[in-house]
Amino acid sequence: AKFCPALAAYMEPSDSQGEKLKIASVPKDKFGDELAEPSYSKQHFFVKREFSCRRMWYCIMCAILFPIVVTLQTAMFVFYCNSTNCCFKCLKESHDFTDGQIQIMYDFFSPIIGRDPRETAKSDDARKWFLSQTCGQKLARVFFTVVIDVLFFLAFYNAILLGFGWFAEGGSDSADLAIIETLGPGQLWSAMWFILTFYMSLDIDVKPDPPSMQALRPYVMYLNIDESLRTTAYVFLRGFSKSTFAIFRLEATSERIFTSAAVSIIWILIPGGVRVAFKADGDGQFFPDDLLFSAVSAMFVSFFFMFFLILGLQMQLLSGLVKYIDWMNDITSMLDEVFSKEKKLNYINLTRHNNTLAWLEMRTYLYTKGLIIFSRQEIFVLYVILLQVITAMYILWRLMSGTEIENTFGSPSFAGILFVFLLLTYSLVRILRTTRMIERLQTKQIALLAAQKFQIYYKRITWHPDKD
Repeated sequence: AKFCPALAAYMEPSDSQGEKLKIASVPKDKFGDELAEPSYSKQHFFVKREFSCRRMWYCIMCAILFPIVVTLQTAMFVFYCNSTNCCFKCLKESHDFTDGQIQIMYDFFSPIIGRDPRETAKSDDARKWFLSQTCGQKLARVFFTVVIDVLFFLAFYNAILLGFGWFAEGGSDSADLAIIETLGPGQLWSAMWFILTFYMSLDIDVKPDPPSMQALRPYVMYLNIDESLRTTAYVFLRGFSKSTFAIFRLEATSERIFTSAAVSIIWILIPGGVRVAFKADGDGQFFPDDLLFSAVSAMFVSFFFMFFLILGLQMQLLSGLVKYIDWMNDITSMLDEVFSKEKKLNYINLTRHNNTLAWLEMRTYLYTKGLIIFSRQEIFVLYVILLQVITAMYILWRLMSGTEIENTFGSPSFAGILFVFLLLTYSLVRILRTTRMIERLQTKQIALLAAQKFQIYYKRITWHPDKD
């Protein structure tokens, strides 16, 4: 946490077993029972996407010159001094450096290292806050920069000396190492930056601009069966968000780190394992003679590239979406006495007009957050489907064109692509499971709302005015 506070935030443990909500009551003299004008629920929100070609070309250049760009960025952060205040003037004042996409463009270590935790005042000048770093963070930047420079040096070394020679006829030494060992890291790097370029170049906003959470202050609601808790939609959601992870926060859980590491280890062992099993290249040796350094360095580089690619996809595809489903599930469970009791939530009865309006405002508020999450997920889901189609076509082509089955399955490249195909299939299955969770949640919400509508109708037809 001292050297990489942003990375430490991804790994904070979650305590989901304890009581989630601690909602404060509001006084009646400050918040009356009068029905306020709808704020969120009266508007129709939609997603607006805007693609920036300028950002796209910037990302492409950074992908090609990544070690140089990272080294220059590290030098800017390390040599920045708060007393001189000169380096921040190199950054454009018109840019919003509190935006995550802008931060990644100018600081590729932003998701890992972040900003100085002591600097919280962003209103003075966001550029100064953006460049603020502790001594530990500066040391971490230097360390990561050295690691990246070494990785890319080894990747270029194997690609130039051995990888491109794989296509040449009679290249005996280069044929002892598989193409996924020499050119594989470059392929992983291209796959990683292909999706990152689209993600950084695409601006996703909700239109019309949603009101702030402060707009939920006037909506009073009575919670529990006996209506013992009187609060507002704003106080409820604020207490909910304080006891729950931020909805847009990414998480690098121990399970995801272990999965990424296991996949990366299997990936780097495939070429050597195929050579030993099928006696194809390198005289059937795991490390071919006279190529020990190249083979070990290729495994070293491939491990890190595959690890960060798998971990990044897991964090993006699972973190925000699963948390949003849990959050919306809790809001839905409040509509039923049994579900709310099981989840230690407050029951809300929609027969009271205040509760109906407040719950609808809260649901629409969460809906606006979900629009952004689902729109971002679409990019990565389509990317996984595209990779699935490409790898399937390659496998089909190798199976149909191969004259001998040993030459096909004895190829480390074929085995590696087949392994990637299985990983993508598993990813799509998990996405399908998440989709089913959303469908079940929608069915549950429709059923609970129907039950609440019946209660409202029954109360209306059985209501009689008080007699004097």
